[in-house]
Amino acid sequence: MARIEVVGDPRMMAIYPDQLPARLTVTTISGHTLVEEVLANRGGPDRPLSATELAAKYTDNTAGLVADDVASRIYDALSGLAAAPSVTGLLAPLLDPIGSSHD
Repeated sequence: MARIEVVGDPRMMAIYPDQLPARLTVTTISGHTLVEEVLANRGGPDRPLSATELAAKYTDNTAGLVADDVASRIYDALSGLAAAPSVTGLLAPLLDPIGSSHD
């Protein structure tokens, strides 16, 4: 018997690609079956990230791509985007993509 088997599920395929659902079924040596199913992606409308999780995700995704001070200024601009009169504040940190910490 194969230790790992991948099987498509029509119910899950019906919501793909809008979501990336998954089900993991594990049968233990003792014969118990454990099932975990996720139909809605973390960070989507049905399972939003908290402000802390979103900030951590942003930091992880920008690390090494732009200087920390530039990433921080962009994040601050993004955080106030709903109330901003224009996107100028969002775009300004990108004019110096290397950032002042690399002068």
